Amino acid sequence: MKSFRELNKLGFLGFLGFLGLAGIYAGEIRTISFCAFFVFFRYFNIMPDELFRENLRKAAVPAFFFTLSSLSVAMVLSIISDNISTIENGLGISFSISMISFVAVFAYLQYKEGKGLE
Repeated sequence: MKSFRELNKLGFLGFLGFLGLAGIYAGEIRTISFCAFFVFFRYFNIMPDELFRENLRKAAVPAFFFTLSSLSVAMVLSIISDNISTIENGLGISFSISMISFVAVFAYLQYKEGKGLE
């Protein structure tokens, strides 16, 4: 059994997939997209090296700035329209944009790394 320090912490994102299952059980079909997080469980078996950590950093930076900009737009729209549901929708859209950008950039970097090893 690996100690906690030896575990790849990215694998813990896989537990968010259970939100999707709980939502399906509760009748909220909109939460099914959380099931995509189950893919992150595979990272428990990958030992993170320097290149892996660097790829994580490269993927996290655009995700952070997409979140920052989309939340800012949602807040401004919420203030202008005086409608609280705008900020609620903005939070959901912001989370989606950040996760999609993180996964897309990280998958591209992993693909590029694997292609370079051949």
